[in-house]
Order: sequence, then C-alpha cells, then structure tokens
Amino acid sequence: MVTQRTKKLRLFAALAAFALVLAACGSSSKSSSGGGSSNTAAAGKKGGALVVGAEQWPDCLNPITQCANSSWLQWLIPIHVLPRLAELDPNNNFVASPLITELPTTSNGGVTGSGKTFTVTYHLNPNAKWDDGTAITSADVVFSWQAVMKSTGSVT
Repeated sequence: MVTQRTKKLRLFAALAAFALVLAACGSSSKSSSGGGSSNTAAAGKKGGALVVGAEQWPDCLNPITQCANSSWLQWLIPIHVLPRLAELDPNNNFVASPLITELPTTSNGGVTGSGKTFTVTYHLNPNAKWDDGTAITSADVVFSWQAVMKSTGSVT
C-alpha cells in the first residue's frame, strides 16, 4: 500500500531530478572565468589565486622529501608546475617534455653503453625558459638531480 507521504516523496524526487536535467541542459549568458583559452591566459596573466582541493593537506609541498610522500600529492601541485625531462602521454608511454628536443634512446644515440655502465644524454630545448625568462641549462638539471640524491629525507 502506497501512502500519501510516499506519493509526495516520489513526486518531489521526480521534480528534483527533472530540475537537475533542465539545469544541466540549459545555457548561461555569463562568461566563464576558467577552462577556456584566451589571449590573457595564453600570455601568462599574473596574480590571482590557486584553489586546490585535496583529501588532506600535505605536511609540505617539497616534491623530493619524505614530508611530501603521498601518491596524490604529485598530482596536486608538482606535476603542474615543475619542469621535467620526460613525461607520460595519454597511453602511458614516456615522451620528451617541452624541456628537451627528443627523448634519449639507443637508436638516436642518447643512451650509450650497457649493463651497469651507461650514459644518458639529454639535449635541452634552447627555448626552455624559467618563468623569469632565464634559460634552463644543464646546471639546473644537475642541481635538481643532486637535490634528489643528497637531500636529507629525500624519497629516492
């Protein structure tokens, strides 16, 4: 037996679902402030706020130390702002980042030697720059590598 109250709840649920569908299908005359491309965004607009949502806030944002050792932290901040030599494409294949001209391989001479002794040679993109316009150099790569290898509490 369906009571009057149950009928009202069903009607309310149906109306709420219908309202959500209408809202999702509707359009807005307001302009969006994010997500799209604009000349201002492409030029690197300065200022604003970074809003981050996470299940918990990390002890620190240093991507190489133990205090930042959570799997989701790397997806929260560092992967979006730190330069890297290689990155993953949508199919999880390593590809050259914009920082280098090509990914080193044995076929292009970027990886030489074998066994325990080998050399990897990266060719930096001459257009790779820090946000202040300074060129990214091999000294920057060495500094980052040494920071990972020698920092106290480093996740190596």
